[in-house]
Amino acid sequence: MPKYTEILPIEKKLCEREFALAQKGILLEKIKDVPYGVQISAVGQKTAVEGKLTVYYSDKKGLSVVENTDNPITKVAAAIIDGREISKKTNQSKKFVPHFGSDEAGKGDFFGPLITAGFCLDSVDTRNDLIDMGVCDSKKLNDVQISALAKKLHAKYKNNISIMRPSVEKYNSLYASFKNLNILLGWSHAMVMEELRDRFPQINLAIFDKFAEQGVVVRFLKKHKDLNVEALVHGEDHDIAIAAASIIARDCFVRKMSDLSQKFDMKIPLGAGNIVIKVGKEFIKKHGKENLVNVCKTHFKTIQELG
Repeated sequence: MPKYTEILPIEKKLCEREFALAQKGILLEKIKDVPYGVQISAVGQKTAVEGKLTVYYSDKKGLSVVENTDNPITKVAAAIIDGREISKKTNQSKKFVPHFGSDEAGKGDFFGPLITAGFCLDSVDTRNDLIDMGVCDSKKLNDVQISALAKKLHAKYKNNISIMRPSVEKYNSLYASFKNLNILLGWSHAMVMEELRDRFPQINLAIFDKFAEQGVVVRFLKKHKDLNVEALVHGEDHDIAIAAASIIARDCFVRKMSDLSQKFDMKIPLGAGNIVIKVGKEFIKKHGKENLVNVCKTHFKTIQELG
């Protein structure tokens, strides 16, 4: 009978780390199973401080640990479980501030549009619910996990979500107008922030996963120029509202790619590199070069390699 989970790589890792954790005065206890992982508590025997962590496993990405609470016990436990060196400096828990978080998906993909999503973290209860769901940086999850979490978020927090999802053709038109990807990103993040502010006028803070300085976003705020905007490096790792937005954006992008594949009756790949060049050439043979504007980002240099 497994102690923590029936997912063997996670079970093995947690059992292996029990001695090292005990040396630090930390005991692990299972809270519950989550999709593709398990949520655990880390209890400090001497301090009585409790942390929460979620441990995931996928064949593609291996084992990953998400810190669900921000305290020294959580950080030490996470560092021991995933083998990182433990920093002597730990941040104390910060006072909760309601805010919007935003992130995008598809920025580096040759095929498909650019999707930008925002999520309103309006209360401590919402934050705790997202933690219990297993929300974390979408890059730590596979697309099946992302889809499952996105469905839960849409079902329970529809009003907390804003999405900019232009067609690929519209994206290319927008890029032709802005002539700079960061400026286009600034505009799209501002749009989701303003839509959320319309619904939640009491919230005065928006945080985005940093791709440029906050001024790139602030310049496009029209109705809500008083909104405080912050850029956070690796925001999807450090802010659960941004993590939720990253999941929503990625799920929307993957579904858009599936729609393109069905529409043009061929598998349209994610990413960049040789595979997209091969498929791009096949697409031209099947649908004509003039239709590339409907499936790929025409400002990418990759398009020059398609002939």
